[in-house]
Parts: sequence; structure tokens; C-alpha cells
Amino acid sequence: MISNTRIKAVIIDDEVPNLDTLDKIISHFCPDILVVARCQFPEEAVGIVQELKPDIVFLDIKMPVLNGFDFLNRFTSIPFKVVFTTAFSEYALQAIKYAAFDFILKPIDHEEVSAVAAKLKNSTTPRVVTPVIPNNNMNTNLALPTPDGFSFIEISEILYCRSDNSYTKYILSNGKAILVCRGLRETTEMLERHGFFRIHQSFLVNARCIRKFNKHTCSILITNGDELPVSTRKKDEFLQFVAKI
Repeated sequence: MISNTRIKAVIIDDEVPNLDTLDKIISHFCPDILVVARCQFPEEAVGIVQELKPDIVFLDIKMPVLNGFDFLNRFTSIPFKVVFTTAFSEYALQAIKYAAFDFILKPIDHEEVSAVAAKLKNSTTPRVVTPVIPNNNMNTNLALPTPDGFSFIEISEILYCRSDNSYTKYILSNGKAILVCRGLRETTEMLERHGFFRIHQSFLVNARCIRKFNKHTCSILITNGDELPVSTRKKDEFLQFVAKI
């Protein structure tokens, strides 16, 4: 057991509404946790955490000046549990490398926080963990939120993505398909910097997996044999994009 007294927690997030939300959830649903500090600026939170010595830190990842991983690298060792709180599931694998105690996706649900609290209460005393410096290729991995958990894949495995109402279906090079709890718009924002192009309202493709473009049918052939339409509105932009590859 971590302790018979209340568990001391620090919340770090650059957005005040997120601080308020998590603070209220802990206050209402997690009586064993006491929030001893809320920090909007991670560079200031380093000293606060060193002084207060919390049992657990709820840590946002994508923040200005210092992101969550940079924050942890300010410590020579980490004697507290870390629960990452983020809207970006692609950071999950990197969080695992940092020996995260848990990983909560925003918008935060009180049941998930309660589950973390129960898990924390029954855990052993926090072990000292040395921060891991992530390698530069870490962003080629994705942790995709699925209806039953997470699926971990390499970006290079994705042939294309297809809209499925508020979900997105990822079609992979191994012939499998993964239904992901994320819309195609958000998927596009995440993958376009990796060489993906939105060819149609319903399709996002990995440009490296395009085998052929048919100008008569205005469609492309993917390496797995699937034929996908290119919308008339996207045709010129798509051809310019492919020409630069």
C-alpha cells in the first residue's frame, strides 16, 4: 500500500479549464487523494514538486516552454508516480518509456480518474525511476484509442484511413483493419506531416503506398489493390503533392 494517509497530488497543465476539471473530479470522486498544488507553468512546477514531494503528478504532455517529457528530464530521478493526461494518444508509447503509472486521454472521465486512484491506493511505494531520453524516431509509433483499449502500430504500416462516422478505420499493410475512436479530421491533422494526404472527404492515404493514379476515373490504386476515389476538388492539389514526393 502506498500509505494510510491521503495521497498527495500535483496537477500540471498549461490550460486552466483542464486544471479546474481534474481538480474537481479528484475532489468529488477521489477522497484518498489530496491536491496540494496546481501548476499552469511546468518550468515553475519543477521547484514546487521538489519542495512538496507529492506521491503522484498528473502531467499534461503538450505544453509550451517545457512539455511533459522535458519536465521529467529536469529530475535526476523520479520518486513520484506519473499519470500523463493528454488529448494526444500518439504519446502513449512514449509515456510507457517514461515508466508512467497511467495514461488518461482527454476529455477526462471521472471513472478513469477513480480507477487510477484505486490502483494507486493499492500500489507499492513509488520506486525511483531514472528518466528515459526518447529517441528521435519515437514519433513513428502510434498508440491508437480503440473501443476496447489501445493498438500500437508503426505509421509505415498504415496504407490509408477511411471515415466511419465519428470513428476512423485504419487499413494496414498486413491486411488488418483497426477501428479507432477518432474522427478523420483529427487523424488527418495527426498524420499529414508524415506524408499522408486527404484525397476525399472519406479517405486519407499514405502517399508512399500509392501504386497508380487513373486520370479517367480520378482514382488511385493502393499497394494492397484497393481503388480509392480522389475528389474533383482535391485533384489538382493531390497531383502537386505527389509530384513533390
